Amino acid sequence: MTLLATQPAHPALLLYLRELSGERVVVAHNLGPRAIDGALLDVTAEKLVPLLASRPIGPPRRSAAGWTVDLPALASFAWRLD
Repeated sequence: MTLLATQPAHPALLLYLRELSGERVVVAHNLGPRAIDGALLDVTAEKLVPLLASRPIGPPRRSAAGWTVDLPALASFAWRLD
């Protein structure tokens, strides 16, 4: 498990990458009481396949810096990186 870089604009965001047997999964936890719009998932992948969503969200969006997502308050998510 690798803790990904913290984002000063989103101190309640916890991101980490899990790798096992060639499979990579990025996990995001919004530990705060407010939604986070445009959280950066600093990972490289052609697509993100949803594995877990504790609450409904829209799909990740590809940006020049990586992938971004909007995360509701007090929620957790995981995506497989393909």
